Amino acid sequence: MSVPSQGAEQVPLEETKSGKNGTTNAQTEDDNFVRTIYINDRTRNLDQKFARNDITTSKYTILTFLPINLFEQFRRVANAYFLFLLILQCIPQINALNPISTAVPLVIVLGITAAKDGVDDYKRHQSDRKINNREATVLQNGSFQPIKWKDVKVGDIVRIENNQHVPADILLLSTSEASMFCFIETADLDGYILELYVKRSVFTDMRNGSFDSGETNLKIRQPLAVTGKIGVNEGSYVNFTATLQSELPNNRLNKYQGTLEYNGETYAIDNDKILLRGCVLRNTKQIYGTVVFTGKDTKLMQNSGSPRFKRTRLDRVMNSLVLLIFVILCCFSLIGAILGGLWEGSTGQYFRRYLPWETYTHDPASIGALLFLSYIILLNTLVPISFVEIIRLGQSWTIDWDIKMYHEKTDTPAKARTTTLNEELGQIEYIFSDKTGTLTQNVMTFNRCSILGTVYGDQELSERSFSTNKKVDFSANRFCTPKFEFFDQNLLQDCHDGIKDVQEFFRLLALCHTVMAEESEGELVYKSQSPDEAALVEAARNFGFVFTKRSSSMVILECLGQEEQYELLCTLDFNNVRKRMSVIVRHGNEIVLYCKGADTVIYERLEGSSPDVQSKTTDHLNSFAGEGLRTLCLAKKIIDPKFYTEWKVRHHAANTATIDRDEKLDAVYEEIEQNLTLIGATAIEDKLQDGVPETIANLTQANIKIWVLTGDKQETAINIGYSCRLLTESMDEVFIINGNNLDSVRSSIENFQQRITDIKGQTRNENNAQTSQEDRDVFGLVINGDSLAYALADDLKLTFLNLASQCNAIICCRVTPLQKALVVKLVKDNKNAVTLAIGDGANDVSMIKEAHIGVGISGQEGMQANFAFTLCHFWFGIFSGFSAQAIYDSWFVTLYNVVFTSLPVIGLAILEQDVNDKYSIRHPQMYVPGQQNVLFNEKIFMASLFQGVCASLALFFIPYLALYMGGVDYNGITLDNLQFLGTVIAFTLVIVVNLQIALYTKHWNVIMHVFIWVSMLSFVVYAFIFYSYAFFSLSASQFNYVRIHFQVFSNPYAWFVTAVATVFILTPSVLQEYYNTTIRPSLTERIRWQQINHGDIDDGSLHSATVKRRRSTHSGFAFSQEPGISSVICADNPNTRSTPVPV
Repeated sequence: MSVPSQGAEQVPLEETKSGKNGTTNAQTEDDNFVRTIYINDRTRNLDQKFARNDITTSKYTILTFLPINLFEQFRRVANAYFLFLLILQCIPQINALNPISTAVPLVIVLGITAAKDGVDDYKRHQSDRKINNREATVLQNGSFQPIKWKDVKVGDIVRIENNQHVPADILLLSTSEASMFCFIETADLDGYILELYVKRSVFTDMRNGSFDSGETNLKIRQPLAVTGKIGVNEGSYVNFTATLQSELPNNRLNKYQGTLEYNGETYAIDNDKILLRGCVLRNTKQIYGTVVFTGKDTKLMQNSGSPRFKRTRLDRVMNSLVLLIFVILCCFSLIGAILGGLWEGSTGQYFRRYLPWETYTHDPASIGALLFLSYIILLNTLVPISFVEIIRLGQSWTIDWDIKMYHEKTDTPAKARTTTLNEELGQIEYIFSDKTGTLTQNVMTFNRCSILGTVYGDQELSERSFSTNKKVDFSANRFCTPKFEFFDQNLLQDCHDGIKDVQEFFRLLALCHTVMAEESEGELVYKSQSPDEAALVEAARNFGFVFTKRSSSMVILECLGQEEQYELLCTLDFNNVRKRMSVIVRHGNEIVLYCKGADTVIYERLEGSSPDVQSKTTDHLNSFAGEGLRTLCLAKKIIDPKFYTEWKVRHHAANTATIDRDEKLDAVYEEIEQNLTLIGATAIEDKLQDGVPETIANLTQANIKIWVLTGDKQETAINIGYSCRLLTESMDEVFIINGNNLDSVRSSIENFQQRITDIKGQTRNENNAQTSQEDRDVFGLVINGDSLAYALADDLKLTFLNLASQCNAIICCRVTPLQKALVVKLVKDNKNAVTLAIGDGANDVSMIKEAHIGVGISGQEGMQANFAFTLCHFWFGIFSGFSAQAIYDSWFVTLYNVVFTSLPVIGLAILEQDVNDKYSIRHPQMYVPGQQNVLFNEKIFMASLFQGVCASLALFFIPYLALYMGGVDYNGITLDNLQFLGTVIAFTLVIVVNLQIALYTKHWNVIMHVFIWVSMLSFVVYAFIFYSYAFFSLSASQFNYVRIHFQVFSNPYAWFVTAVATVFILTPSVLQEYYNTTIRPSLTERIRWQQINHGDIDDGSLHSATVKRRRSTHSGFAFSQEPGISSVICADNPNTRSTPVPV
């Protein structure tokens, strides 16, 4: 945010005209693309049908839930397939199975999924309702009245109190501050993190110690002087009328163009006067504004995108495999139909004299066609019913209940907001993360400092060892803040002992800043848009140099109990190019320039400082930067009064220039900021979230590439990159792209690509051998938002992606929410990789919507079992004239997937773990197989199908041959009947499938034992119920396997056949498992055996206790202050300095 300097605050329309038609820069390129807003006149605004101010993030309504949800579910090929089968089964002529056998499992799966989706969307409705029903104070019927956010209209005048959210995009009209400005948090919009519900104010945090601005930096907004004069006089707004010519809704967060027509004059409106929905008013008692954009037209919603239906990689793979299985099904059905037609033509026709057939089956061809459809129905279970949604729901519950993902301090458990994306969590290759609030806490603390070559605050670096590790007691200082902590008593002692250099160090911190001071409830509180500055001023305050007051020409300090007044002669503003700010003050007869900034720019301007002091300070700066601390260098200069008088004339000329004003000011600043004397350096810690460096190291070892997408400044982002070990000193090179046009960005990308090629070629030549993993070339890439806009152009984006793909860490800074989404989309569309986006603010919504997330669920056991189960029907066709006769009873087919085999499959998917969480974290390389689809791919799928076919052969022919070649019961009655054979095969199938799952289970627990044993015993329970005489008496046609269970379970021969078939089918799987775990074990298997043999490991051994320090050669400079702020802070009323010129 750039606040205009004096004389530039209020620009009449006439001064901004361009073109023959007088189109203003406050308008869009086409005059038709402008909305006219009548302020405080709802009647005239209603005619324009502006958007409502309610927002909707939900997918469904009561009326659209069923059609849309069913449409989404039937997009899964398996569900559509079973619906098609259900329709076929309603045709009597081809119905080989009871329609219930398909309807029951389909309805269960659709119902559970619909219920889950409904609950998810209900929560979205609740969230929307909570936001839409917030209260806003709006001028209505001559007074300000509370109404709901959803009822706010374009053109309304709203009043917003301190710490309240802005209900819509508004034009600031006036504030309660005498200086006519207000502080806002723009966290949801331009890249900083904002918690939606703020529980404490900035003032509380600042009074309690280290500066925490809530969650982000504060920014300043100013109204026009002509409306700012109204202040908080509510009566003046009752009859207030004006016309706003506004640009149309768009997603540009940092630009706004419009004009305000008020009292016959026209004023240009830019982004500095706009407060966007999602912002929070801070440190300002009250403001008034008029609504410009509402609801879906607001910048926030324009950047959020529409609700997106995500499909995971598993969904897409399953759809493809289901199509393949369907082709296989059609092949078996075609073979059965052909063979059935041939049998009918050669043999079956002779049965007609005994069994009258329908007239539509008069020839073998017609019979073959009907048999084809019958076999489609009979063999439909080749395509497994999808339990993926049930599994996902169970996995989501385990995430919610995981005590190790519970944050005790805030009483916050993990929460799976959606249950449809779990399975890709095990296949992620790219992570896109926001920085502030995600990697860092955005809590600034004064950590260390260096004063004329002496370092304070670190036991290892301090030249004096006594009392360095004890917390300093500041209670003697009446201005101290209770939560401020420092651990070097020497600094406070030297300060009170009158060491001049130490006192001058803190005097500079108390003078050189743009913080404002005021009293609140009897306490001194600071207002700052920069948490860095606030932390430094707080540090000076606790060490006895208290900034108490400022005006446009005076700064007052209380230094060790004595008041000191400094005349503020000039403030030399900070900007991203200068990387420094200075103040020139007069105290007594002495004029002093105090300067703070990046070490690189300060050192270039030093003269007269001791080389030894400079060398030691450089060492300290490198140490600070190596620890990820944000550093600033401090310097001063005594100015000759005569020189200052001459310089002030040149400064005034530059400050009032109308052409190249900024360049002229920089030149004048450069002139006086020379021959500085080094005082020292500060080190501020932007606290990382717990475990961030170790987590990034683990993710890197897991072959996951990390992109940090942040709205922070480049220097801040780079500094945090080093702090969290995303960027390291061991990298071959860190490339920085700062182009301001397409050609310069293209040139940088191409040059860096060539540089990577040269480095890699040089490495190969030097090694003349295969490079080890540890010695591979490692690169980093940093790009700002302006350059990224060009890099994402259609003709350059693939080149940029190619460069980024060769880098191990990428930081994109000053990016907008839309750019975040575009970056994710670029990688997702061109890398065929699973992406994950993580953030904790609404500015991350677009990015999160664009990414896909989930856990590789292996489905081959279910498909293998379905082939074994289904193909027995086909093999029985050999002995039944391929008449599509089912070998199982229809109720067994109905319940097979739902009852007899579902629980172990679901349990395996939810509860299985090859090693425990501690070993997983200790060995992140085990994550790689999931990325590479080693556990589930086309090769494994085809092998699984082959095993299923072989199992079906054994499952059918072993019982068939055994029973039809001499099988008798204890009464001497032969066992060669369909019901006995079908029951034996069904019982064997249930045993085999559940034991197969048991064989694959690595993590045994009570639940898995219960699931497997209950599933095997469930067939016995089923047989005693469904094959009973009671059910037969209910419907002889539906339950015709009457009392067959007594015959089967009482026959030792049947048990023997079941045992032989089970052993025969499982032996290949046992041998394969032995080979995979003993002969050629994978990395995961070796680690699993290590866990079995050595037991558990301590949590403390998972990560390094401390992060190893190394000498750093990068600058630790990172300063969050925005440019141009001093012209506002240092003015009593800056808005009164410009006079509108009538159009």
